Amino acid sequence: MPLRMTQYLESTSKPLAASATLAGIPYPDPTPAQQADWVFHGYVAMMIELLGLSIFLVSLIGLFSIGAHAAWRRQRRRGEVDSASEG
Repeated sequence: MPLRMTQYLESTSKPLAASATLAGIPYPDPTPAQQADWVFHGYVAMMIELLGLSIFLVSLIGLFSIGAHAAWRRQRRRGEVDSASEG
């Protein structure tokens, strides 16, 4: 794991539940093995959070595009769409 990722994980607070659940709270005086384990699990938690956020955003974009397409089809059926704007 790159050094900058460990610095990021050590410097940020974990606001989301997945970070607290998977990574946990670090020991007050950890051994190097415990510290490496905590950093690894923090990285895994961050990847799960990013995956969840990306799935949410893609589904939101998909819902909006489906709604826009349905509205466009309704207008087209009614004849409200200008024939010049159809490409």
